[in-house]
Amino acid sequence: MDIAVIGAGISGLSIANSLQELGLKISVFEKARGVGGRMSTRYFDPYFIDHGAQHFNARSKQFKKFLQPYIEQEIIREWDGKVVTIEADKKPEKSLWFEKQYVPYPYMNSLCKKLSETIDLHLNIEIKTIYKQQNKWNLTAKNGDNLGSFDWVISTAPPIQSNNLLPAEFIHHDNVKAIEVYPCFSLMLGFDKDLKSNWVGARFRDSTLSWAAIDSKKRGLNPDLTSIIIHTESEWSDLNKDRDKQDIQNEMIIEFKKLTGIDGDDAKYVAIHRWLYARAKEKSEEIAFIDVDNKLAACGDWCLHSNIENAYLSGQEVVKRIREEL
Repeated sequence: MDIAVIGAGISGLSIANSLQELGLKISVFEKARGVGGRMSTRYFDPYFIDHGAQHFNARSKQFKKFLQPYIEQEIIREWDGKVVTIEADKKPEKSLWFEKQYVPYPYMNSLCKKLSETIDLHLNIEIKTIYKQQNKWNLTAKNGDNLGSFDWVISTAPPIQSNNLLPAEFIHHDNVKAIEVYPCFSLMLGFDKDLKSNWVGARFRDSTLSWAAIDSKKRGLNPDLTSIIIHTESEWSDLNKDRDKQDIQNEMIIEFKKLTGIDGDDAKYVAIHRWLYARAKEKSEEIAFIDVDNKLAACGDWCLHSNIENAYLSGQEVVKRIREEL
């Protein structure tokens, strides 16, 4: 059985590994130049900034079991440090984590890189069409290349993209179309000095910003540099998603300085990224959208609640259903 997986984030890569263990032939197609999806790391020498997901926890036995070998190999490590809640004109409050928080080492995309080592991975390939030919699904790339024929096609792209990609035969189009997703702006700052912050993560209250992390402190990287990632609040991001990114960047720098006293204008590296599909507005009733009769599926963190564990669990639901059909 030949299976095509669209997307090389945690969901797509864990699907590929699990199905490959069953003896199936898997091909993963990713339109970006690297793996990880929102578990991504921006490299700008000498700065390394995780500009999507910052950390994750593990609640289910299934996800804990999946992580254990990577914890033993120290590809996954626990993230310790002081987290605060900050509100303008108020003293920061200590914010407690009641669960272990994990980060891949040395960078957020390190886990996905490990997962991609033994699979048939095709980067810089954007899927244009999926159509049936001789009882199989034929995939073509945006550049016109024929990518082959497959028994199953699984999309781990965001709901809008999955809905546009999967053919008319997919029975869950209406359900997937109904899922709305918040965007998010990520501001990256790199300083050529240690800012000596007493916190590693900050939640913001009553602000256009939602979260910031001293990314350089997460894994003990170069102590003479400071890299910071800042995320915007979901509803504000939704209202402002079409604004000029330079204007958003300037506004975020001003707000961050007001809240923390850290002046982004002093940074040696400044960049902004807009994640159009960051977090599902509501939890779906389905763990994954699976069409067994047509051998099509759509899954990802957006099916549950947008975090790394749920991206994994959604993908494994597809694996479970395919295993049942073997």
